[in-house]
Amino acid sequence: LVRPGEFSAEQSQVLQAARAAVQGTFDRAEAAPRSCVLTVLLSYEYVQQEMARQLPVNSLRNQALLLAQTPMIALLDADVMPSSSMAQALADPEQAKELRRLVSRQKHFIVLPAYEPTPISEISLVERMSPAARGVVLSQQHQVAAFAAGSAKSALQRLLDGGMLQTFDKLASPFGHNGTEFWRWLACREQRCRAYEIKPESERYEPWGVLDRQQALQHAPYDEVYRGYGKNKISNVWWLREQGFKLFVHGTAFIVHRPHAISSAKYAWRKEFRQRHVRLPTNTRKFNTAMAAMKAKTYAPKLDASTAACIRQELVRISRREQ
Repeated sequence: LVRPGEFSAEQSQVLQAARAAVQGTFDRAEAAPRSCVLTVLLSYEYVQQEMARQLPVNSLRNQALLLAQTPMIALLDADVMPSSSMAQALADPEQAKELRRLVSRQKHFIVLPAYEPTPISEISLVERMSPAARGVVLSQQHQVAAFAAGSAKSALQRLLDGGMLQTFDKLASPFGHNGTEFWRWLACREQRCRAYEIKPESERYEPWGVLDRQQALQHAPYDEVYRGYGKNKISNVWWLREQGFKLFVHGTAFIVHRPHAISSAKYAWRKEFRQRHVRLPTNTRKFNTAMAAMKAKTYAPKLDASTAACIRQELVRISRREQ
């Protein structure tokens, strides 16, 4: 018998395989001549079987906030690629200093415009594809994503005009990123373009971007009530705005979403969404509760006790270091 808090032999094998895979990724990154310093944490949890597919995504994001050691952090997902222009901006001491000044002196969130290869719009067609056919489509989209990430704005515009590229989630969730005002970003073709302020009205606006790390820990830990797919990032962005953060779009940097197979969590969400006339998806109900609390000025992100303690400890450490 396996008691709570212990691994079965099969579970131990799964953990060992995961550890080997993570170590392999780390070793390859360390061996690359131009790679950045990589810090990796392998986490696991004990949950009931029905929760196993509902990844504690916001808990993992908070762990990443704690692991970071840089004064600025980029709030990104694993499936987005930073552009070469973003790397160049961070490598330029003058531009990096200006970005640091922008995010540290006031409550500013720097939005990174997000693009993606134009997907097949008919979901049912994708679901009917054979694994081999899906692999071919994904391979082609990965090539477009990689080319776009290394391109200048003029090349991005040609990809957009040619139907190869689009703003992220343009059809499925247009309000999620339209507030970035991509037309303003594309209009400046200079080597260095000034950041511009945006004031999106939609509650569904959910950009990726850059924050001062201390402010992120103090004001923007992710609400760990969310598991699985949906609403976990939107509530965090809206909470920033409720606390008075201003949103600015970076003048030259951008990111590109790298397409991937649909996760089991998203399939579970779709199943719930089809029944929304009977009962809203779990994360949608949690989001609605959070939004009501924000408007009533009673909201606070729910954190695991250990996460909250680690954040308090890290904020004390940062404060002492800056004295």
